[in-house]
Amino acid sequence: MEILPLKRSAVVALVLGTTAVGLGALLVMSARSGAAPADVPHSFDSPAGWTALYTEDFDRDAELGDFAAVYGEAWNGYTGIADTSGEGMYTPDKVLSVHDSALDFYLHTEDGVHLVAAPLPNGFNGTAYGRYSIRLKTEVITGYKIAFLMWPTSDLWNDGEIDYPEGNLDGTPFYGASVIPGSHVDGAVSWDPSKPYAPTNAETWHTATLEWTPGLLRYFWDDELIGESALPGSVPTLPMRWTLQAETNLSGEPVPNGSAGHLMVDWVKAWTYTPGTPAQ
Repeated sequence: MEILPLKRSAVVALVLGTTAVGLGALLVMSARSGAAPADVPHSFDSPAGWTALYTEDFDRDAELGDFAAVYGEAWNGYTGIADTSGEGMYTPDKVLSVHDSALDFYLHTEDGVHLVAAPLPNGFNGTAYGRYSIRLKTEVITGYKIAFLMWPTSDLWNDGEIDYPEGNLDGTPFYGASVIPGSHVDGAVSWDPSKPYAPTNAETWHTATLEWTPGLLRYFWDDELIGESALPGSVPTLPMRWTLQAETNLSGEPVPNGSAGHLMVDWVKAWTYTPGTPAQ
């Protein structure tokens, strides 16, 4: 398998050795932030052309260190490897907990190590095409970012990448972006020219939804379409896995050791693409 100098460096470790990605030792700590998610109605029904695949409403509490035991080890995602910038370490047992019916990413530093996480809602399983929806909010956490992305199950960047929502956790709006399949040359890739931004930041609860169909990506914020992919050839065609990647930012600026905060996820939902099926 090809070893790539990826933007998503966590996958380099995955390619180099599967033991690097998987089960971390469980450590019990306690960090809590934020009130319960707003009581906003949301539907897990299936729109026309989509069939429900999985959902998680985070209705079971899990202390720091207990997330994998409560939600399954596959959810834990990458463990014990550096993030994309190389400044953070994927340490889900010190980052992920569940309380007040929400998943809590506690991004912080211990002993000079910036701790991040990239849980996988469906483990390392992937699908070709789909609809993915997440309700989230975040504090301003200087030096950190998210890239909630679809990553190829082949772990080859040349198969493409879809990012939404992505952006620094600095109070600015998130955006969507996609890598053009087949564009990987000399460690770099080409991106679809469309890069739609959400109309608001995520300091309060918002819902981001990606629709991935043959030849088209559509990005929604609170059920409003904010943009589409520009080039049909920029849309990946091979199976990808959903990765909720929180990491240190890519600006090159050092992450302040005192920077810490909470990124919250109320729920996640995924559908498979089934054209012609009625709404359910």
